[in-house]
Amino acid sequence: MVAAETSPSAPAKTSSAATELTALLARRGSKPFVARFRQTKHVALLREPLVSTGRMSFEPPERVRWEVEAPEPFVVEADGAKLRAGPPGKLADVSEMASFGTPGALTGLFTGVPEDLAGSFDVTSSGAGRFRLVPRDPALLRILVAIDLDLDPETGVPRRVVLNEAGGDRAEIEISREGATAPAPG
Repeated sequence: MVAAETSPSAPAKTSSAATELTALLARRGSKPFVARFRQTKHVALLREPLVSTGRMSFEPPERVRWEVEAPEPFVVEADGAKLRAGPPGKLADVSEMASFGTPGALTGLFTGVPEDLAGSFDVTSSGAGRFRLVPRDPALLRILVAIDLDLDPETGVPRRVVLNEAGGDRAEIEISREGATAPAPG
C-alpha cells in the first residue's frame, strides 16, 4: 500500500494506512503504562553497536519519560510541547531536534495526536500493526529517512521502533511491558 504523495505546501491526504495507524494508536486509551526498553544504536563509524536499557512511562494525555539506566543514567521527559533531558535530578529544557537520536525523538508516538502523525508522515502498512513512516518535512528528512513501527494490535502501544537516519545510522528500540515497575516520580 502506498501513501498519497504531497508537496510540502499542499495539504496532506490521509492514506488508508494512515487511517489504520490512527485507529491503532487511539487504542492506547487513557491508562498510564510503564515498560522496559532496549535500544541498539548501529553507528557506521563503530564496529559494535551501542546498547542502552531502561524504562519508559506514559501518562496520558501527553507525558512520556524515558529513563536510561545503563550504560549511563540519562532521562528524557516530554510533557506536551516541553522537552527536558539530562542526568537524573538535573533535567534541563531542550529542543526536540537537539535530542534526536535519543528516545526523546519518539515522544510523538505517545504524546502526539495520532492524526498529526498522519499529517506529518507518509504512512504505509505491511499489516499486523507494522508501519513505515516517512517524514514529509524536508528538514526532518535530512536527519531521518523513515521510522519502522511495530505496534501491539490490541493496545496500540509500540513494541519495536526503528529510526533509519539519513547518514545510514540506525536505532532499534524494543519495548516490553515485562519486568516493568511503577512510574518514576516526576
